[in-house]
Amino acid sequence: MKSTIVLAKYSLIAWLLFMTLTVYAAEDEPAYRFIVSGVDKPLADNILIFLNNLTLSCDTSESMRQAVKEKIPEQVQLALQPFGYYQATVDDIHINAANGCWQTEIKVTAGEPVVVRDIDFSVTGPGSEHPKIKNIKVSKYIESGRVFVDPEYQQLKQQLRQWANDYGFLDADFSQQKVDVYPAQLAADIKLTFDTGPRYRLDKVVIEQDPNFMRPRFLQGLVGLETGQYLNNQTLIDVRKRLVGSQYFGNISVTFGEKDKQTATVPVLVKLTPGYRIDYSVGLGYTTDTGARSTFEYQHHRLNDRGFQLSAKLQLAEVNNEFTARMKFPSLSNPDEKWYQSELGYRQENNDVYEADTTKIGLSQTRLQSDRWQNINFIDVLQEDYIFGDKKGSTRLLVPGTAWTYQHVDDPLNPRFGFKAQMDFKLATESMFSDMSMVQISGRVKTILPIADQDRLIMRAEIGTTATSDFDQLPASYRYFAGGDQSVRGFDYKNLSPLNDEGDSIGGKHLAVASVEYEHRLYDSYALAVFVDGGNAFTNDFKMASSVGIGFRWFSPIGPLRVDLGVPVTEADHDFRIHLSLGPDL
Repeated sequence: MKSTIVLAKYSLIAWLLFMTLTVYAAEDEPAYRFIVSGVDKPLADNILIFLNNLTLSCDTSESMRQAVKEKIPEQVQLALQPFGYYQATVDDIHINAANGCWQTEIKVTAGEPVVVRDIDFSVTGPGSEHPKIKNIKVSKYIESGRVFVDPEYQQLKQQLRQWANDYGFLDADFSQQKVDVYPAQLAADIKLTFDTGPRYRLDKVVIEQDPNFMRPRFLQGLVGLETGQYLNNQTLIDVRKRLVGSQYFGNISVTFGEKDKQTATVPVLVKLTPGYRIDYSVGLGYTTDTGARSTFEYQHHRLNDRGFQLSAKLQLAEVNNEFTARMKFPSLSNPDEKWYQSELGYRQENNDVYEADTTKIGLSQTRLQSDRWQNINFIDVLQEDYIFGDKKGSTRLLVPGTAWTYQHVDDPLNPRFGFKAQMDFKLATESMFSDMSMVQISGRVKTILPIADQDRLIMRAEIGTTATSDFDQLPASYRYFAGGDQSVRGFDYKNLSPLNDEGDSIGGKHLAVASVEYEHRLYDSYALAVFVDGGNAFTNDFKMASSVGIGFRWFSPIGPLRVDLGVPVTEADHDFRIHLSLGPDL
């Protein structure tokens, strides 16, 4: 059996090395090429964009090549005008055979650029004194005496439109937008007038259901808009996002109604149809911590017209089996940001360190504060039977607690930048339905920082501490262990912790773990990583366990697949370990 395991490990190492050393290469096929000289690279690049629109191939006839040659001066002039060059000339065009195809060399003289002479810019309407529009610096885009660059002029106009959209000036438009260019005088005169129109507020929310299947008051709370608030297009996007995320609906339409320009108000029209009430899903997976696993999930998205939801999950794995059923009760006034939940769960775990059977009943309140903060207040009743080596235990606990999470990430699936911090506080006392007393505080931090164009630096840390009246009665699920895919790689799952007199791991009161990983992107979907992990679970004396390793990453459509080879540095009796995991980085 051991030889089979060793063979499997070395097979995985061979596969890992193969993936990291594979290089993709493709021969360049012959193609018609244009080469532009005489101007700076940005100008040459834009000329090539225009020229590449001319349809040419390696078997193009002589007459076709000459016809294209006659079009080149016009295309060059059109390509340089946006940069202020209205008197560009083509000095030479030479067509010759190259690399099994044809190559056209073009020498260009850009000439003198057109300079902005007069600017007549104004903002009119009720929003003309809005403080944010005054922050738009016109001189950043156009300025007298500076070369007239049309893309920069368009950026100014886009900034004004964006401001109007952000602050609810729904009728904003340009009453005058004119640029007069005088190539002979090398001058351009600009006239630009932006009329803001009124700033619109919400008149009312009109919700249409087909058929009627949810309480109107509940839907008003889910939409989350208040009469009199300012509106913009992003408001509609946010409302739709909330409605989609609720999983109650099939077809969703969110639009502005007819605007009342006299009162500067507008209604929001929401049209809804019911979605599927019940979903089932079956999944198979594998991680080196828990081994192969199968999962069955059931979700009832809409039990009644108040939006109650029921979910159940059964997971069977080599290391643990778990069943959880949850009932969600959204608040009536703000269901998207506040809800209550009841939970019934059973977990059976049998790893290399301990065996535990845990039954839990829980109640919780979840509150979202902005799109980054989450707070969960909970109370759990737990009964756990556990075995460490030859010692058995059984403990009942009533555990009230709170958890706070902050998360900021640019892309939830494959972030370039991200930060997540979580703090948990749990309490139990013998005077309240518990067999022992304890206080436990834990915290986790993980950050992802972009390095150069494609690389990332990933750092994480986790700490925890427990004060207890009787450690021997502390359930296994409340003890600290280290080691595994998400802890100290190079060590087996939950293999790091204090030992009893018989040499059995028994978990610790405290935990300190940290990791630093550097990830180098090879291609869009593949990357290499090197890492250093360290830490341990402990009760009295802290003993550092550390490892180093390399990893391979495949950025799949459902999140990164990670294959890591971790080698212990401080524990000579531990062999290297392969870690396989799948899922988002945060």
